Amino acid sequence: MPVGPGPVSGPVPVPGPAPGPGQLPPGALPPLGTVPVLPEYGNVPINRSSDAAAILSAAEFVRRAHPQWFMVDDRAVCLEIMTKVIGILRAHGYDAHRVVNHAGKPVGDPWRYGSDALVLNGIVWDVYRGIGDPNQSVPQALNVGRYEPGRPRE
Repeated sequence: MPVGPGPVSGPVPVPGPAPGPGQLPPGALPPLGTVPVLPEYGNVPINRSSDAAAILSAAEFVRRAHPQWFMVDDRAVCLEIMTKVIGILRAHGYDAHRVVNHAGKPVGDPWRYGSDALVLNGIVWDVYRGIGDPNQSVPQALNVGRYEPGRPRE
């Protein structure tokens, strides 16, 4: 069942102290080949009550921080959106990565990946409803099934 838009019910843990400038929070995971983990990602507030709530927190933050990215239908922009969402999750210790749909395309090619999906704990999550409809994208956390073992992690 999708989560979003709007607040997620349940307790929202009080965040610990923010990391210092240029530092990642404790538990941050390393970057991936196509996803940097930047220190500022550690300052994004994340609802840790569930995987869906964490995904929704990151997606909502990116939507608010970069509204201009959601006004166009551009696969390269989708790649950047998901780079931020996945990077934020990894900075908070969530082992998120991209959905590789077209492994024959080169690494980094926007058409290689799901435009608005990520994998977390072996589950594929659709992160924005209406991505590609200019200015209509709504953050969500929709579980769309398992990511088959053996598929690439990027």
